[in-house]
Amino acid sequence: MLEPYEPDRLTRWNEGCHTATVLWREIQAQGLTHSLTTVQRFVNQLRGEGPPPSGQPRSALTKTQGPPPRQVASLVLRHPDRRSDEQCAYLQQLRAADPVIATATDLAGDFLAMLRHREGERFPAWLDAAEASGIDELKPRHDIRHAGQQHRWPMTR
Repeated sequence: MLEPYEPDRLTRWNEGCHTATVLWREIQAQGLTHSLTTVQRFVNQLRGEGPPPSGQPRSALTKTQGPPPRQVASLVLRHPDRRSDEQCAYLQQLRAADPVIATATDLAGDFLAMLRHREGERFPAWLDAAEASGIDELKPRHDIRHAGQQHRWPMTR
């Protein structure tokens, strides 16, 4: 809600203004129509977590607890060319923190590329890689493996 005003509020915070009412009055003069409660929530976040790194606007990716799982899944599934620099940096950090996550995101990227380029012939090799990954959630079920081998799915455009 405060996104257009956030950089200025972070500057004021760093200057020592930590009172929500003062910050709210200042941005109200700039045209903010939201309530004092919105600014109080923002100030409480800053008190609990501190300002985001290097004064950047706060986003779900820069919060201490990180983004919700649904947003992380969305980032993994998003085409790499459509990710922001912040999103790419977050995924890089996430991948570096856990080799299982790195493997899972690699497999997801390979699967999505296979779909985007309509390369169904790569599916059995992808299934083998998923099974070899050691990630239980990615191990293919027996019925899926055989269904993919028994049927030729038409690749229409």
